[in-house]
Amino acid sequence: MSASLSRRNNVLAGTFLIGTLLVTVVLAFLLSGVAERLGSFERYTIWFPLSIGAPGIKPGSPVNLGGQAVGRVEAVRRDLTGADGPRILLDVVVASDLELRPDAKAFLEQPLLGTLSAINIRYLGSPEAGPPLGAGSLIEGGIAPPAFLESAGFGPEQQTQVQNIIDRVEQITDEFYASLERTDAQIQPVLESAER
Repeated sequence: MSASLSRRNNVLAGTFLIGTLLVTVVLAFLLSGVAERLGSFERYTIWFPLSIGAPGIKPGSPVNLGGQAVGRVEAVRRDLTGADGPRILLDVVVASDLELRPDAKAFLEQPLLGTLSAINIRYLGSPEAGPPLGAGSLIEGGIAPPAFLESAGFGPEQQTQVQNIIDRVEQITDEFYASLERTDAQIQPVLESAER
């Protein structure tokens, strides 16, 4: 009786141990994100002019669609000799059910605090822009305004307007200093003759 009870306890302990190991493996699999990586993805390259760069982006950074995760950055590269000038290239993978068009918009979103930036695809593109992009296609990136400015209505158009205003103010300032130098050159002889 004692031997059969011992054998039964050994079988129960072994079953419990194997069950616990299986649950641990399944939990590790789910928590590591491996299941997500096994999904169907397409590869694209998002590029940013060197003047904008891609601060805070590293391999593993999230790629979002309207703020929801749809992929990740796989690599960050530099292209310093390209026809479009020096730029930063981000190799990304996104869910294959997304149809990105030639006019798709991808933005670099930087947090107010912290360093982990993300790429947010805010516009998939319109059918009028052309057929869906193939794997490996280039998508131009831009920098997103901070969320608090965006909620107040400040977007890419306003960013362009502000930049145009700054450029115009610089031009006016340059013209003012040039005219000041010309005026100074004309007034200088009059002042010298008045001093005599």
